[in-house]
Amino acid sequence: MPIIVKDFTWTQTESMVYITVPLKGVIRTKVDILSTENYVKLNFVPFFFECFLFRSVDDRLSAVEIGNGQAVFKLSKIEPGLWPQLASPDAETREAQRALRDAAVRRYGERAQEDKTQRDTAKHELGRFAVGEQMKLEQKERQRIEDVKESERKKATEELEKWKEHQIRLAEEANKNLSKRAEAQQPCQKKTIREWFAANNQKDSNIFSDHSGNNCVRESGRIDVSFTPRSFPTPTRESTDLQEQEWLKKVAESQRIRDEQNKDLREEERNPQWLRDKGISYIKLGDYKSAISAFSHAIQLDCHMASLFSNRALCYLAQLDEHELSESTRLEYCTRCIDDCSKTLELLTPPVAQNLESRLKAHVRRGTAYCHLEFYVDALKDYEAALKLKPTDENLQADAERMRKIVQGSEEI
Repeated sequence: MPIIVKDFTWTQTESMVYITVPLKGVIRTKVDILSTENYVKLNFVPFFFECFLFRSVDDRLSAVEIGNGQAVFKLSKIEPGLWPQLASPDAETREAQRALRDAAVRRYGERAQEDKTQRDTAKHELGRFAVGEQMKLEQKERQRIEDVKESERKKATEELEKWKEHQIRLAEEANKNLSKRAEAQQPCQKKTIREWFAANNQKDSNIFSDHSGNNCVRESGRIDVSFTPRSFPTPTRESTDLQEQEWLKKVAESQRIRDEQNKDLREEERNPQWLRDKGISYIKLGDYKSAISAFSHAIQLDCHMASLFSNRALCYLAQLDEHELSESTRLEYCTRCIDDCSKTLELLTPPVAQNLESRLKAHVRRGTAYCHLEFYVDALKDYEAALKLKPTDENLQADAERMRKIVQGSEEI
């Protein structure tokens, strides 16, 4: 049952009514307010306040302010004047209160629906106005473009007409000059076009006769086109030419050093598969440094074999159990083991059933290296990843649970 608030206060003026309700420690976000012309309600669990007003107020001009541990209703009177009391005399019985309350809630719903309808209508009108204005702007822009096109069209037409007139004048002047030159050369031998055509046909009627005279025939030739050799599949560009030349120099220098180092090696020592098997045999003998040397040389020959990085990570991890190692050496071995495991997981893509065991070993070895570095959160991530690959492994379950307890602080290291 709600607790009815009775320790409220109220004051009034000719045009306003002020009702102050204490909130009794309840935060403002949990206060529910309802206000109509004849009814106000304030619900803040477990407290409840309501008042059936003596006369009607304008709820659109009224307001509620919440702050300093109280809520203040500022109600604007419809009819100015002082009220003899705050509560309506018609709300003395529970049945009357229920009827007035239902009427107020119904009126509140109707007012909310009216406000929503007005907002929707205003939004619709605003949208129509915006569309109309946008259409006007677009029409103006289209008209401007058409005016520009028409202006350019008229300008181009005028320039073309001027050019035509100029060409006609030049042609007329050229014809006049030719006529004058012909008259000057043959003043007494004027012929018509028909006479000139008949005279030329009488000279030679064979259209296939050779009129070349002493003109020489052009000799045929051959042009050889050569292309600049390029090491990159992309077109050459001046902006990247310097970087490409530097990269080619580095590749050539690296190849030269590799050839210099491998020139005294036997044929099998240049085979990464043979070097991997040799490194595994060293691991079985406990000679981890020789195994690391074999794996490192094999990686120089082929850096895409995931097993080389995985086995070298195992060698770094196995040497951490030696008691005479210094802290710097131990840190270096852990870091190299983590890098090799990360490279192994990078090469073992896409993750398929065939490389599941290799990915499992890489996660376990990297998690162990993180444990030696006391990075227990990262170690837990790797153990959980390994556990997803092989959820039935009891040792993995125990190690993952131990890492989880260390991270949560429930188990000492």
